[in-house]
Amino acid sequence: PSSQSSSGNDDKDVAVQVTDGSFRWSSKDSVQLDNINFRTLSSEHLAIVGRVGSGKSSLLSALLGDMRKEKGDVTVHGQVAYVPQQPWIMNATLRSNILFGLKYDESFYNRVVDACALRPDLEMLTAGDMTEIGEKGINLSGGQKARVSLARAVYSRADVYILDDPLSAVDAHVARHLFDQVLGPRGLLKSRCRIHATNAIQFIGKCNSVLMLRDGQIVECGTVGELMQKRGLVHSLIQEYGVADSATPSTSGNVTPSGSAVRLAAELGSGAQDDHGDVSAQRRRSTLNSLPAASIAPVQRTGQLRTITDGGRGTLISEEVSAVGKVSVEAYIDYFRACTWGGTMMLVCGMLLNQGLLVLSNVWLKIWANANEIHEHEGLPDQHSTLYYIAIYGVLGIFSVLFAYCRSAVQWSVCAVRSGRTTHRNMLAAVFRSPMSFFDTTPLGRILQRFSKDQLSVDEVIPRTFGSWFQNFSVVLLSLTVIVVSMPAFGL
Repeated sequence: PSSQSSSGNDDKDVAVQVTDGSFRWSSKDSVQLDNINFRTLSSEHLAIVGRVGSGKSSLLSALLGDMRKEKGDVTVHGQVAYVPQQPWIMNATLRSNILFGLKYDESFYNRVVDACALRPDLEMLTAGDMTEIGEKGINLSGGQKARVSLARAVYSRADVYILDDPLSAVDAHVARHLFDQVLGPRGLLKSRCRIHATNAIQFIGKCNSVLMLRDGQIVECGTVGELMQKRGLVHSLIQEYGVADSATPSTSGNVTPSGSAVRLAAELGSGAQDDHGDVSAQRRRSTLNSLPAASIAPVQRTGQLRTITDGGRGTLISEEVSAVGKVSVEAYIDYFRACTWGGTMMLVCGMLLNQGLLVLSNVWLKIWANANEIHEHEGLPDQHSTLYYIAIYGVLGIFSVLFAYCRSAVQWSVCAVRSGRTTHRNMLAAVFRSPMSFFDTTPLGRILQRFSKDQLSVDEVIPRTFGSWFQNFSVVLLSLTVIVVSMPAFGL
């Protein structure tokens, strides 16, 4: 739920008003909604109908401020609650998804749960409404997610409710229950403004007003009584459908509409998709053509959820465990094995040769200095020229630099590449071969972090750290070797 301020209306009973509205998604797009004029009262139920692509969802987005207003005025009084076609479910318990940060009111909460037909689902869960439902509601059916999203909006106690066909994802008798207990004239929201985009023809007659869109423009708008007197398209829809009371029941126990009603519903449900591409044809289909499978889905899905959560008292997402301050020896062995033992030995040998030549360069400088002191002290000419000492010192320096480059090439071109590739391949294979329960208990963000941030550490941070460690280790080792050779007593 969100809040949107408004201005410019003296009538306190008006909740939403649009005057000469013209909207588009961006400055580069054409106008999607043009010449929009309507208003709804604080306790009015407005049904927005029209074929797919006519602009129903776009009109709701315009009221929310998501579309670019080219001209006109939009006035919305009070707090706004929005129920989208695609329910948004956060990775938390079912109760947290309904409360959405608000204070827990047990009495009103139970009324909302019962009105949104969630009580049977809660009774099947191990921890009831304290059961974690997984990231993006992965363990819930489409109908369950739609009801949770609707319950969240109802619990917010908003002033204006904008609903984008929330009944399309549920079974016919569940949709009737939601309409009677939540949206209808006797529902929990009877005293609130409800702007409801829908293709459920059987409920149009119970709304206060109806607004019909075609190609982004309003073709009919008014109260149900006014539109029935005009005997236009809305009148035909209501009359031909017969409110489903005169329809014949099918063998499965569901109501079968008449052929004319199906044709009229197809008229509403046919056509191109929304130009903005934010609504799919599946979510836009008429309720008349929906299959009665939602009533079975809760039993199947909650049964799966029960299996996963039995051992953790409703805790679905497992806690992430990481070793801090200590790493097992097996982890180091696995990394060096990924580098290949040949590459590791080449790296160690290159490091030792590089540091060894640097030490020999220092030793050669000492020999050169001592030779000059001895010959000056004894007064004898030096047997080797200065060029001789410089040449050997230069050769040692050149080979030291050469081995340093070789060590760096082996470190980054062989060890780092092979270890990163092997680690990524093993991790990818493990994810692909994981059971479905792994994805139910592991957030997608955690998996992506392994393949992004942690993979970056394997590719860059770990090779650099091991390189520094090997270099310091070789310096200490060769320094101790020089000390022991120079002073044997110290070594003993």
